[in-house]
Amino acid sequence: MKDRLRQFIDYIGVNNYTFEKNIGTSEGTLRRFFGNKNGLTVATLLKIADIYPQINLDWLITGRGEMIFSQPSSASPQNASSDALALIADLARENGQLQAENNELKKELARAETKMAASAKNAAG
Repeated sequence: MKDRLRQFIDYIGVNNYTFEKNIGTSEGTLRRFFGNKNGLTVATLLKIADIYPQINLDWLITGRGEMIFSQPSSASPQNASSDALALIADLARENGQLQAENNELKKELARAETKMAASAKNAAG
């Protein structure tokens, strides 16, 4: 997402400070984000969508689709925010499911490693 946000900022031709000012975030938000110190909040993503309705948030978040909507959107900013919230909610739900699956796989791996260690101990002893 960092590379895509950089690409969009370059596309609109502003610097990080101006972009932060335009979307109403504090100075340094992008520096912290690009430096892996902080992520972007849902509120920040919604601000980006509200101020720059031409950006495809699906592209920004996931890399799917085109950076810029090909036709001017007839949707209101309220609809864009609702769409963005729905996308973010879907991604958060998917992330939760993936985290749960990951935890289960870690438990399964630990059980398998315990069994292998016990088998190796029995074979050696």
